[in-house]
Amino acid sequence: MGIEAAHVRSFNFDRPDDLDNGLALCSLHYKRFDRGVLGLSDLLQVQVFSVFRGVGPGRAVYNVHGRTLQPRLGMPAPARR
Repeated sequence: MGIEAAHVRSFNFDRPDDLDNGLALCSLHYKRFDRGVLGLSDLLQVQVFSVFRGVGPGRAVYNVHGRTLQPRLGMPAPARR
């Protein structure tokens, strides 16, 4: 499983290609973020949206719901704008 760069605010809608508009996610979470299953609140809390229906091992994604994003030391958090 690799790491992929995800745009928090869609690059397709003229959003910046800056560090504060990106997240490094494993390929599994990247796909879910890109498809709108995962998102971030204004307070940088992870959200699992109701469109997702996890079964079996896929239910583990619910464990991240409500957790506050913790950027690595020295890295910027996604901009709240």
